[in-house]
Order: sequence, then structure tokens, then C-alpha cells
Amino acid sequence: GMQFRLPGEISYAILATWVGMFYMLYAISNVCMLVAAGGAEESRYLLQVSRIRFFASSRGLPDQLQKRMLEQSAWRWRTTQMLEESDLTQHLSGGLQQSVALFRSIGLISRMP
Repeated sequence: GMQFRLPGEISYAILATWVGMFYMLYAISNVCMLVAAGGAEESRYLLQVSRIRFFASSRGLPDQLQKRMLEQSAWRWRTTQMLEESDLTQHLSGGLQQSVALFRSIGLISRMP
């Protein structure tokens, strides 16, 4: 047959259901925020790669030098997540900075007597 429940049991069941729903929604919202944050980081990285390619191509850097810049910047991204274009050459190794500077100066150097 039917069992009658005490008002305290019903109140407890309702409260437990609401608390469970609250924690489930909280967990789902955290997962959604993590997924969105991962997407934002991916977008920032793709923007950085695009800036590197534009920087290198607009200055006419050879493919090998562009590749080295992309490789080093990818490593830097994984460790420091740089984004500003001014950081592109500032954070390169000394040898790579010299190679980029030398290539960009070849026209000037070749005109010197």
C-alpha cells in the first residue's frame, strides 16, 4: 500500500534534489568555461602564427628563416604565450636575431663600398 511520509522527509528529499541540481549545473558550467578557454588560447596562438608569417613575408625573409622563427615562436608560445608583435624578434635567440637582422640589411650592406 501507500506509505505516508513525514513532512521532514519530503522537505529533505526536495532540498537534496535542488542541491544536487545546483552542483550538477555548477560542474557543467565549469566544463563549458574550460572548453571555451581552450578555444580562446587556440585562437590567440593562430593569431600569433599569422602575425609571424605576415612579419616574415612582409620583410621578404627566406623560407628557412621563416621556419626557424615559427619553430622558436611555437616553443616560446608553449612556455610563455607571447602575443605582441614586438616580442617576435625581442625573444628570439641571439643567433636568430642576428640572422633576421643580417638578412634585412643585405640590401644596405651590398651597396656599401
